[in-house]
Amino acid sequence: MHQKPKSLAGIRGFLVNWFGILLKNGKEEREYERANHRFLQYASLKREIEGLQYPTRLFHIPEMEKRSRLALLDPLRDYSIWSLILMFFIFSGIGWLWEVSLHLITDGVFVNRGALYGPWLPIYGSGGLLILTLLKKFRTKPALTFVLILVVCGILEYMTSYVMEMNTGLKWWDYTGYFLNVNGRICAEGLLVFGIGGMAFIYVLAPVFDGWIQKIRPLVLKAICSLLLFVFICDSVYAHFVPNAGEGITDYE
Repeated sequence: MHQKPKSLAGIRGFLVNWFGILLKNGKEEREYERANHRFLQYASLKREIEGLQYPTRLFHIPEMEKRSRLALLDPLRDYSIWSLILMFFIFSGIGWLWEVSLHLITDGVFVNRGALYGPWLPIYGSGGLLILTLLKKFRTKPALTFVLILVVCGILEYMTSYVMEMNTGLKWWDYTGYFLNVNGRICAEGLLVFGIGGMAFIYVLAPVFDGWIQKIRPLVLKAICSLLLFVFICDSVYAHFVPNAGEGITDYE
């Protein structure tokens, strides 16, 4: 009978168990991940036998391809620090593309959305990492995870709006007039979008991105992350003194 693998010791075990974060990708960590994956496969097979989930043998996909896809889309996996850093920028970039595209479609004008100047909106990246790590213990309960995503993203968006407005006197978004808005900082429509996007991120995008990231050579990955962090810090420092503002960005009455 397969038993749950023995956890890593010390701070490494705490971060993996509670937040799904791997401090490093050493031999012990890799062996833990393999053992944990085998345990989860056994648990899934046990649920199939007990009739608690749809039998994977009935999927209309060839067996080897099915195994490959299931391994790639494992939502219970743990993530290395470097993978999380790169996913922060990926999700921040996706958020920037989303906001820019919406403005382009609705107003027909390209606007560099956000307080920073680079092609990223860190609130999306921060939200992605928060729900991926803080909700690690709830990934096996999708309905509860969805509700908690709404809570986490709602708090993050409200506090971000509040702090940015208090520090600069400017608003980068305003939901006044939207259904179920709170002080124009959050609204039901926005939270629903974050909830759906968050579920996609946890259960599909993050596992897929991590699978791709793991194929990058460690030295190259660290170099990419370090470069992105350097540029991001420079952008953040400059934007602190000269925020990206103007028409289509902060022109809210």
